[in-house]
Amino acid sequence: MLIDVHMHAGDFTDPFDAALDADGLAGIFTAHELDAGMVFCRRNALTLEIIEKIPQAYGFYWADPTDPRHLGEAREWLTSPQIKGVKFHPLMDGYYPGSPTLDPIMELIGETGRAALFHTGHAPFSEPLQVGELIMRHPDVPVILGHAGHGNVFYVNAAITLAARYPLVFLEPSGMPMGHKIAIMERTAPGRTLFGSDVPCHNWLDERDRVLRSGLDDDELDCVMGRNAERLFFPEGLPR
Repeated sequence: MLIDVHMHAGDFTDPFDAALDADGLAGIFTAHELDAGMVFCRRNALTLEIIEKIPQAYGFYWADPTDPRHLGEAREWLTSPQIKGVKFHPLMDGYYPGSPTLDPIMELIGETGRAALFHTGHAPFSEPLQVGELIMRHPDVPVILGHAGHGNVFYVNAAITLAARYPLVFLEPSGMPMGHKIAIMERTAPGRTLFGSDVPCHNWLDERDRVLRSGLDDDELDCVMGRNAERLFFPEGLPR
């Protein structure tokens, strides 16, 4: 089983010099035989187009808490079974992830049984322990720490500490260069490390190969590459 939980669509020329449209994303699903993928875009309408076009694609609503419309829009989006969670990018959108202003949408996520995915790994607005302030107030909401702290070893270790402390914290290590840390993540918090590629900002094969070379055994690899995500997003099993 292969589930990619971190797939962007749209134009990321600034600052990543990368872009991916619906056709390009469909090509990734086909080339790598994905069983499912979680897709999000700052332009939420594009996410809807993609999940209508690609049967294996599921969406996340991109929430910008600096926009007063975000809560009402999220409430509407989360009525769809094709929408599996809410994506937060506090660095790109410019807000503090531990702020109480995020409490209402976190409560909504919990009420609807979805997950929250946060970009982590960069100051000033996406350090794991900043997200940890929100997790502490909402321990019953599944929270995915995207990039699992990214390239800063202290942030990576903080992400692992949060997963060890809170049973609904999941780690998604795309772009995190220390492959051996992936095995530490899955063994510290079994069942809660998720494969994500972060396309188009990262190369899909590079992200897969880092997991394959991380030191996980076959059973652990099977879990990280898909089974853990299936249990989180499809508790009754992935539709066939």
